[in-house]
Amino acid sequence: MRYPDWEFEGADRFGRLPGTVTCGGRDIGKWLVQEGHAIAAYGDRYLNVEREAREAKRGMWGARIQLRSRGASAQETAEVTCGNKLRNWPEREIWQTCARWFVLLGVAIYFITLLKCAWLSDDYFITLRQVEQLFAGNGIRFNPYERAFLSTSVAYFFILLPLRLITADPFVIHAIFALTCNAVLLWLLWKLARGNAWVWLLGLGLLFASKAHFDYSWFGQENPLGHALVAALVLVWLRMYPGLNAGGPPTPSHWRSFVALIAVAPLYRHDLVLLAWPLAAWALWDNRTRLGWSGVVRTVAWMLAPLLAWTLFSLVYFGFPLPASAYAKAVPEPYPIDPLVLRLSLAWDYYRFSLHKDGLALAVIFGSQLLWLGRAPARAIAGGVALTLVYIVLVGGDYMGGRFLTVGYVSLVALACGTSSHWHGFLAGRFGRGPRARMTGGAGACLALWIALWPHSPLAGPVIYDAAYIDWEKYPKGVSNERAAWHRMTGIGAWRKSKRNGTTYPDHRISRLGILLDDETAAHETFHICSLGMGPYKARLDQSFLDIWGLADSFMARLPAVAWRPGHFRRVRPPGLAMSLASGVPSFPDPGLNRYFAMLRDVTGGERLWSPRRIGHVMGMNLGLYDDLIDNVAQSAESTETVPDIGDVQVLRRVLENLPEPDRGVARGVTLCDLMNNYPPGVDALLRRQVP
Repeated sequence: MRYPDWEFEGADRFGRLPGTVTCGGRDIGKWLVQEGHAIAAYGDRYLNVEREAREAKRGMWGARIQLRSRGASAQETAEVTCGNKLRNWPEREIWQTCARWFVLLGVAIYFITLLKCAWLSDDYFITLRQVEQLFAGNGIRFNPYERAFLSTSVAYFFILLPLRLITADPFVIHAIFALTCNAVLLWLLWKLARGNAWVWLLGLGLLFASKAHFDYSWFGQENPLGHALVAALVLVWLRMYPGLNAGGPPTPSHWRSFVALIAVAPLYRHDLVLLAWPLAAWALWDNRTRLGWSGVVRTVAWMLAPLLAWTLFSLVYFGFPLPASAYAKAVPEPYPIDPLVLRLSLAWDYYRFSLHKDGLALAVIFGSQLLWLGRAPARAIAGGVALTLVYIVLVGGDYMGGRFLTVGYVSLVALACGTSSHWHGFLAGRFGRGPRARMTGGAGACLALWIALWPHSPLAGPVIYDAAYIDWEKYPKGVSNERAAWHRMTGIGAWRKSKRNGTTYPDHRISRLGILLDDETAAHETFHICSLGMGPYKARLDQSFLDIWGLADSFMARLPAVAWRPGHFRRVRPPGLAMSLASGVPSFPDPGLNRYFAMLRDVTGGERLWSPRRIGHVMGMNLGLYDDLIDNVAQSAESTETVPDIGDVQVLRRVLENLPEPDRGVARGVTLCDLMNNYPPGVDALLRRQVP
């Protein structure tokens, strides 16, 4: 005869003694749930086992039984129909009907608000120009003379390629992308809420409480994809660890999905690994016995395979493992301000901006660190969010206020929807069902008031911004309300106007300048322009463009800097730069610069990718063996080249000859970049007359 053994885990908050009962080495509780004779408790480690029994229709799951899903209640009710489904109480039917209508209304309001906030950043057109270069058969490049990858997201770039096959309209391309990603996000939140309409509505309310979420859910960059990606990651994570409790091994399908999402994360953006890899580390450690060390190594290899494959391709094709913009936005050494002091001051302004414009979202992000007090899987999520907060400090944030916070915020909203049964059960156990309902309703009412009354909320915000987008007195580092800067020129109103009247889209002076360059100038000219997106996108693909931040040219990105804005550093222009870039032949007075320029041009522009000389230069550049050649570049503004770039003179002559005499005197002798950045009033009117 076999006798059962039991092991208690300590008293819970109700004074009960939960534990594990085994007989002959078999877990009796697990066997009962596995065979469909029992139901796993909330937050129990047998939830995965119950899910398998439910799918296999074992025991009671094969009978005609309906179980109400774990959503709004900590206590589960069963309805045995025996052929006729029992009706709920009428008032419960009314509540459920209202919830379904509220869900439809919420979806409609969400997409209406999304369209209202739709805008396209200048960075979007930088990526689109690279897409057009690839479609023209020139490879992945921005300027015709060198291979360079300027997009910060590999996945986003390759998603745009099939969309470009559908249409060439830049607004429609991103509309398809943004609407699809946001629809997937709402569907994933519904799956996380397990079909509970009220929980889903609370999650939707948290999204509406964030200005940054709607600012960057349709702005011409990769953020919408990141929102859907982290929501999917949280969904799979909670199915592996229901209720954030360590339990049995995950199902093979969940494990494969988890590994695939972790593998894709760095292709979205390299910094998403800060959120994803803590989860991967915890899951691998928790399953090390089941996988064995050889299985852990194979899984890690699968997780790293896409990143390693792209890095290898980038190293061979472009000559560098990271996007060109990463080198342009790195703090140059030496720099007049200590890099750590600079980053801390920029991060301080970044967080102050978010506190002012998006206080509730920032409170949720910092409050998520309380998850460290929970179970180990919850601590993995808290660790990922903490790493993103530290990362913002290390890089100094970004000039687009709130952009780096939205992905972490969406992951926490998804987590709140997915663990609703856990905190509902906690409130019910502590306070009872009545107080729990009143507390939940009160929280929802406060959230609704915040959305309706907070002046910066997506619903209360203006349809068209008229105010300045940078408050230099409050944020002297230049952190900006970036949607206010571009919404009037690139929003859905400007797009509809262009379709109706046949005018230029985007409705911006730099876009019109690009059209003039396309129509009136010769090929293979080089222009120094301030905003690198709209103008070059409208111009021809065989024309070259440089910007003051060095984003478009690998050589300029490695020169010292004399000025900065969060995420951007204005580069020195040594004498001879214009002629060297225009001709491709180094023409600097400094022989060290000439040698460095020639080697770098061989890396990024050489046609023979596998030539021994190019491979040697690639290795030397990435190992920093040639950095001493540019150390002597002067950093003072007096040594910066002031002669307009090749091509600028001809275009300026065409523009200035039609200006009134006073404006012509102000603008004479400047570059196109200066003209567009600090332009006389007559320039904008002139461009509108030449290009409607």
